[in-house]
Amino acid sequence: MGSIRVQELFIYPIKSTQGIRVQEMELTELGPNYDRRWMLVGEKNEFLTQRKFPQLSQLFVEFDEDGLHLFTPSMRRIKVRVPTTKERINVKIWQDVTQAIPADAETNQWISELLRINVTLVYMPESSKREVRGNSRSGLSFADTHPFHLITTPSLIDLNNRIVNENLLSLCFRPNIVVEGDFAPYDEDRWDLIKVGEAEFRCQEWCSRCQIPTIHPFIGVRQGSEPLNTLEKYRLWKQEIWFGQNMILVSKAKIRVGDPVSILTRTENSLAEMQADG
Repeated sequence: MGSIRVQELFIYPIKSTQGIRVQEMELTELGPNYDRRWMLVGEKNEFLTQRKFPQLSQLFVEFDEDGLHLFTPSMRRIKVRVPTTKERINVKIWQDVTQAIPADAETNQWISELLRINVTLVYMPESSKREVRGNSRSGLSFADTHPFHLITTPSLIDLNNRIVNENLLSLCFRPNIVVEGDFAPYDEDRWDLIKVGEAEFRCQEWCSRCQIPTIHPFIGVRQGSEPLNTLEKYRLWKQEIWFGQNMILVSKAKIRVGDPVSILTRTENSLAEMQADG
């Protein structure tokens, strides 16, 4: 295996909205700093995503220490400050219920106009607790299941080569870390403990794919059933489609684009071998 390095890094300040490409990333137990600490909820305080509202990919976000700047191609820019109020509401994400702080009324009205339903933007304070299921050692922000998501360029190239008239971007899969190098596609299936720069991560499970990769990350519309149709032909196991690795943080450090990646330990089986075993 040749050299492996970080090709791209992404942060998603608001769950299921436009990602931000960054050159370096501060790491926390909950995920990259600033990543998915905000989320949109509906009238029953249940989380909202591109699965139901693909136009969320048109909601662009910039962030700083004070909060967020939100804008779309057609709506004015607004500033959203990190709320300091003592108000807390219970919000639901999948099976988890945790506490969050609602944003100000002007912000919620602005986003409600975009989605044409009543929504509330909420922030996860440090006092809120959420954990990776099956692993109480790791906390979790408003990400679906794990604090960090990794994909590799060789696997993405292989997938694109299998799809006619399609050129998927890494952003379609909403990774935090994209790794490139001279290794076989889907070699990451076997990665266990990896080192990125000076940080270490544990690869906990392959990532089960939902419908979001079928949504164009910049125009906010579904583009048919790809890449899921193609992935289903060779990445289906236990009735789920798998692509990429979900990870937790083992040792903390800042990582950067271009950092070397080392595979410290490996697991025994790849997805292809698991499929062959039934």
